[in-house]
Amino acid sequence: MLERTEAAILLDYYGKLLTKRQREVMSAYYEDDLSLAEIAENLGISRPGVHDLLRRALTQLRCLEEQLGLAARDRRRREVIDRLKALTVKLADTDLPTEARSYLQELTAELAKLEQI
Repeated sequence: MLERTEAAILLDYYGKLLTKRQREVMSAYYEDDLSLAEIAENLGISRPGVHDLLRRALTQLRCLEEQLGLAARDRRRREVIDRLKALTVKLADTDLPTEARSYLQELTAELAKLEQI
């Protein structure tokens, strides 16, 4: 996964577990796309200080993901939902008995609910 994308995803999942300062710096860099110099100026700290904060925060986020695996689990869940949706589309194109078609419609509705969770 690209570092920028990975960091943004991990920040969404575990950002609340960072310090306020780490969260500010991560958000400014990865979400607001500010440079290290801009962040340093905004926060009144040095550019190397911003770099160090980013590095430590990203390391902490990666450790949390390694231990908890929430982002990976959610990604796998979405992949399964996508595969099931594709199968329901294929089944809908076949000649199914009325009862089976009814079950297929229920399954499709439940998958749609899962996507919104």
